[in-house]
Amino acid sequence: MDIMRTIIALGVVVLLMLILSKLAQKLPRFQRMIGEQGAERIKVKSSALLDARHRLVIVEIDGTEKTFLLSPETATEVKL
Repeated sequence: MDIMRTIIALGVVVLLMLILSKLAQKLPRFQRMIGEQGAERIKVKSSALLDARHRLVIVEIDGTEKTFLLSPETATEVKL
């Protein structure tokens, strides 16, 4: 009896996820949140290893280029 209730509950959750997924694709408000289909909002333009622990990365985010200094502990935006 408990296994049957678990299977039914899992089916209901999966069904709700499918319904919400279809709804999110149709509503404009949710389309802005998930981005346009197939559109890449973030692109790595260039990357350079500075030393064993640091990397300089140029990233394009929604058409704007930003530069970041990455290390194992932090990621810092560099203003050029």
